[in-house]
Amino acid sequence: MAGGTLRYRPAVAHRPAVALAACVLVGTGAASVGAAGASQTTDSSSLSTAAASSPLWGARQIYGSSRGRPVINNSPTVTGQVRTRLAVRLSATGDPVPRLSLSGRLPAGVSFRAGGHGNATISGTPPEAAGGAYNVVLTASNSLGRTSRALLILIDGPPEFTSRNTASATAGRGFTFEVTTSGWPHPALDYTGRLMSGLTVVISGDGDAAISGAPAGSGRSALMFTATNRFGRSVQALAISVKN
Repeated sequence: MAGGTLRYRPAVAHRPAVALAACVLVGTGAASVGAAGASQTTDSSSLSTAAASSPLWGARQIYGSSRGRPVINNSPTVTGQVRTRLAVRLSATGDPVPRLSLSGRLPAGVSFRAGGHGNATISGTPPEAAGGAYNVVLTASNSLGRTSRALLILIDGPPEFTSRNTASATAGRGFTFEVTTSGWPHPALDYTGRLMSGLTVVISGDGDAAISGAPAGSGRSALMFTATNRFGRSVQALAISVKN
């Protein structure tokens, strides 16, 4: 061309919408496309329609994000033994990382401690009288929700009586007294001795017994209770005094 310079500029090959969508799906901000090493910058907002209609969009939703509600990883049962240190690690997964909390009564000498990264511990040394079954609830929470799981903590140990060894009643009036024990497995109970007229003993299968009724007259009843499981045996006398 007269008075000018003719310049050659190669045509840029346009990629299909699927390729453009892929750039938006795997990046944030601008996407680069082009041919033969040429670079062309496109604002990602201009490709949002193509991205949403691309077959890759579904894959991004399924595989590209790990956000989710908490999932607790622990077994629902924890076992330990009296006079022996218990150490249990609790954990939960989720995104955002969940926080762990615990509700319910733990064995004496045992405590819960929440840590970071979705972890916590139950640890300590249960004393001799802490044998038994303990029901607690572990909860994992994050901004997407919360998940709870019941935990049963079983502390093996010999029987121990936890009720008083004396009781008083009034003749002709209703009377109730509970004989209670600790220990795991639940101890088997038995008793010997003379029970005053009008009173009865009912032994349950969980290591307890109930004495109830209305004593017919004044006097004194002396009973001897025995609790037994595979870890040992315990004996306690019970004196019931009845006045007019």
